[in-house]
Amino acid sequence: MAAADNISSSTPSGKRIKEAEGPLESGSVSRKRARLAPDVPQKPPLRRRSPEFYYDDGNIIVIVEDTEFRLHLSRLRRHCTYFSRLFELAAVGQENQNDVTLVDSNPGAREDDGREVIILPGEMNHVLGGISIADFTEFLRAYENPLMHVTVPPKQSICISLVRVADKLGCKTVSDVARSRLRKLWPLLVPQRTIDWKKKTLGETTAIIALAREFNLPEVLRRAFYELVRNPAFWETITTNRDSVKLADADLIALYHARHTLQQEWRTLLLTQPLPEASCLNSQRGKDRCAYTNVASRISAWRRLVVETGHLETGAVDPIYHIDVILAAVEFRDLAGTWCTLCITERNCVWAAAKSQWWGMLDELFKIPAAAGVASTANKWYVPGHLCVDAVFMNFCADPVRYGTLHKHIKAYVKLCPYRS
Repeated sequence: MAAADNISSSTPSGKRIKEAEGPLESGSVSRKRARLAPDVPQKPPLRRRSPEFYYDDGNIIVIVEDTEFRLHLSRLRRHCTYFSRLFELAAVGQENQNDVTLVDSNPGAREDDGREVIILPGEMNHVLGGISIADFTEFLRAYENPLMHVTVPPKQSICISLVRVADKLGCKTVSDVARSRLRKLWPLLVPQRTIDWKKKTLGETTAIIALAREFNLPEVLRRAFYELVRNPAFWETITTNRDSVKLADADLIALYHARHTLQQEWRTLLLTQPLPEASCLNSQRGKDRCAYTNVASRISAWRRLVVETGHLETGAVDPIYHIDVILAAVEFRDLAGTWCTLCITERNCVWAAAKSQWWGMLDELFKIPAAAGVASTANKWYVPGHLCVDAVFMNFCADPVRYGTLHKHIKAYVKLCPYRS
């Protein structure tokens, strides 16, 4: 009977009789065969041509991301050590050395409109990694048209692109132009209120700090870090969303310390009355002399004046800039009957000297490393306190002989900053 059942389960032709429908019992083996997916040839990556830099007579195709730039190798070799070395390696048949990769032409590659990529005989095809399309395009604009930025200086974002690409390609000419422009945007000189004090955005400042760290441009860091010190939005962002600010913790600690130090220096400077521990400089009697004759009355009257004008608090946010504000303030110029002209002139000289001293000590406060060739240049711009007082004094006093006593007192009472080198 069992044999009959086995025979009846299939036809003589070998075809399987339809089995009872239902789920397979546990432990049974499925007789279905897995289907093998047919091999589908992968499409070559789509590439697009640069709309600006794809020369019909070019002899090298530089591939950046998904974009091709057909350029003249002879021009690239002239000022770019990267392409000069690339040509030398291609000439001797060496590849894949020190980040230089030569790629054969790909006859199967197609443009994004379906056209086949045609590589001319003898044409080089090179993949350039680590550079964005936007940065490389800006570099080529400056490289192919050197006079482009003569009349209209490049913006910071363009200069950053130029430095990134020029340093990678070893193009000193473009790198020097971009770096020089960045130094003008972030000057090492003591800023002047009427010229250099336009505030920078937080994004611009953090971007230039990152670039300076990566590409060894310490000359711009002094001004950049001080822009953070004087920017209330920066301190608010640090408090509410620290992770959004791309700044190292060590730099942030240095900024806190610098701000605290400058605010202390500011309050000490502004609360100090003219000619500390001395009486009025004017030897004449009557209305030309100060109304306050002894030290105690001078201290009290001066501090009351400073507090009432509001400069003590507002200047603490941006001490170096606010020096220029108080030098031009009417509150410290029209003081007839209270403070004499000589004593106010003495304060103006001391304030101007403090501005140079504070600016000169920022590198140490921010812990900015000195670059080769930069320290000696900075020393010429940094004027020690007493020399600065001499220069400012000569500007304030048309007749230095007449004000010789004032000159002597200024040099005696200027307190040089402890951070001075």
